[in-house]
Amino acid sequence: MLALIISIGAGYFFSSQGDDYSAANVQRPRPQESPSTNLSTPEKPAPDKPMSDKPAEVATIPQQTGALNALDLSLGNFSIDDPEDKVRQSLGTPLKTSTDSDGSTRLKYDALEIVLRNGKISALVSQTSAVSTPRGIHDGSIAQEVFDAYGTNYQSSSFEGTTLYEYTITSKNGTPCWLRFAIRNTDGRVDYISVRFVQ
Repeated sequence: MLALIISIGAGYFFSSQGDDYSAANVQRPRPQESPSTNLSTPEKPAPDKPMSDKPAEVATIPQQTGALNALDLSLGNFSIDDPEDKVRQSLGTPLKTSTDSDGSTRLKYDALEIVLRNGKISALVSQTSAVSTPRGIHDGSIAQEVFDAYGTNYQSSSFEGTTLYEYTITSKNGTPCWLRFAIRNTDGRVDYISVRFVQ
């Protein structure tokens, strides 16, 4: 009888020790780690925003349609009567600065030539095909695109191998202005675009 009790006790002892051992040493599956806390795999950087092919100064205001109005007196993101501060802050130092006979300041940049009078833009001239009007016309556009966008209510004249098509538009301050498209006679394409006060 005593031998039976000892045998059962010993069996219980070794059985309970075995349970403790297995509990201490059995590898339990780790909880699933979320991607945000998993430090072993670096997070992918956010993709870069696509960069514009155009310089900052040639961003264009929303596409203009309908009757001609003061918004059409723009090239890129600059318009007649915009303040000088906007030009300086957006474009920085010009490539060249000069003073006209009437005291206006002329600033030459890569894409635009800007004339300032009394601290405001009084004229804009396109320098490259990178700058467009609010109706999508730029250096190199064909003449028919100009007429489709602006109509045929223009004055025309000839000057040094080009035909000048000028549209009279009133600025936001009520001043009459000219929007000019100089079309080359050789290929019928826009040579330059200018916006200025009627003088």
